[in-house]
Amino acid sequence: MNAAATIAAEPARAAIDHARLFIAEEFTPLYHTPAFRQLAGDARLRYNQLHALYYNEQAAFFEQEMLSPALAALLRKDLPASLAEGVREFFGEEQRHTAMFRALNLRCAPHFYAREPYYFIRMARPWRKLITGMASRPTTFPLLLWLALLQEERSLYY
Repeated sequence: MNAAATIAAEPARAAIDHARLFIAEEFTPLYHTPAFRQLAGDARLRYNQLHALYYNEQAAFFEQEMLSPALAALLRKDLPASLAEGVREFFGEEQRHTAMFRALNLRCAPHFYAREPYYFIRMARPWRKLITGMASRPTTFPLLLWLALLQEERSLYY
C-alpha cells in the first residue's frame, strides 16, 4: 500500500479538526509581525491552516520539481554501486514523502486539491518545465539540488 493510501485508510486519523491549528504558530511568517496580534482568533486559525497547506505544497514542489529530477538524472550516470543504491533509496523516500504531503492536504482541504496537487503554487507550464529541465542537470545547476536539500532539512525541523 502506498503512503497516500495508508493515510487515507486510517479511519482514526481521517477526521480533520478544523477548530485546531495545523502547524505551530511560530512557524508561520505573520506570527512574527505586530499585525498578527491584531487578527481575530478565527482569522489567525484560518491563516495557520492555510499556511500549513501551503508549506506541504512547497515541500512537495521542491521534492517533485527539483529533487526528484536531479536524483533521476544522477541515477543515469555511472555511479559506484553503493552510491547508486543510496540515490535510489533517497528517490523512493521522496516519492513516499510527496504522496504523504499530498494525501494530507487532500484530506484537509479536498475542495483545493481534488483535481490538482498545487493550489497555492501557481506556475506557468514553461517555467515549471524550465525548472525541471535545470533540475535534471544537477552537475550543471547544482544550486537547485542544494535548494531542494535545504528544503528537505527544513521539513525535518517542522
